[in-house]
Amino acid sequence: MFYILVFTVFVGNIYAVERVCPLGWMSHKNHCYMIVSKPTQSWFNANIQCENQNSTLAKLDSRSELEWIYQRLLARNEPVHFWIGGNRLKRFEEWRWVSDGQRIEFFDFYKTQPNQNTSLCIALWHPFKYDWADEPCTSSYGYICKI
Repeated sequence: MFYILVFTVFVGNIYAVERVCPLGWMSHKNHCYMIVSKPTQSWFNANIQCENQNSTLAKLDSRSELEWIYQRLLARNEPVHFWIGGNRLKRFEEWRWVSDGQRIEFFDFYKTQPNQNTSLCIALWHPFKYDWADEPCTSSYGYICKI
């Protein structure tokens, strides 16, 4: 188990609370993210790996958060796809986040996606500049964890 440290920074008359992330994680707007490109995992195993780090596959529910992730992935310049926490494991049901079961309200699927009734998990797809793609959950990709 790790402890999250919080400290305050005095800026004029404003106090900002900043989250300190575990080693190897990146901080953005009071959340921590870990991008793992190797070893690749199925969606299910990737989520287990995140849970082992006291996190879940990333829930990306705003344009600014998504753009921040996209910038990090593009800067890595790796031809790797990445799992995030979106799924519709109950076929023909709505897309939901694994972290809290909430219905996904914000989508960023590539223009030809989603395209298969059998692809039930969401990946950030490298050839689409990391726009979303529905993929078979058993495919082996990198993954993004979020605390």
